[in-house]
Amino acid sequence: MITEGRKPIMFDRSLQPEWFDFALALVCSVQQESQRRVALTEYLRPRLKGAVTLEKTVRQLLRALGAKSKIAAATLARTLAEMRALSPPDREPVRLRLLLASNEFVFDCAMVAVRIHALGTDGITMAQLTERISDAYGHRGTVPRRVRHVLQMLRAFGGLTHGGHRWCPTSTLVVALEDSTLRDTRP
Repeated sequence: MITEGRKPIMFDRSLQPEWFDFALALVCSVQQESQRRVALTEYLRPRLKGAVTLEKTVRQLLRALGAKSKIAAATLARTLAEMRALSPPDREPVRLRLLLASNEFVFDCAMVAVRIHALGTDGITMAQLTERISDAYGHRGTVPRRVRHVLQMLRAFGGLTHGGHRWCPTSTLVVALEDSTLRDTRP
């Protein structure tokens, strides 16, 4: 249920780049959402502890890249082809661009992080980011935890660095946010 004045977060799990890659390849090769769910569950089962964590992670991946994704199937297929043409280390910007396009909350967190950092701060704190995101998504108890997940995920995807309780956007994140194809995939 969405309370008036609150944007839905639609994000509650930190994803790993290799899970994202697997899900992208799966979505582009398997048409049935139920088959995708089964394949993702089997892939993630040895990597995650707990049935609830497993189910929520599968749901998060399918929401980002599956039938309910904001990104068109043709765009996902083009992105997969682009990634396959690159060596694994060179895929980071493409993967980050796709991640940002797949979820508005992740995009908004990344954008706020870059804007705060552009003000000349020596990195941003989780508290700063949480405060700004809470203004848009409502002041509720789940926001700090979800912001923490986004920070961890953006670090794993090469969009942020972390040190001394501060997060710094990388040039890869800035370029991904400026990419015009992001605007084409967002409503």
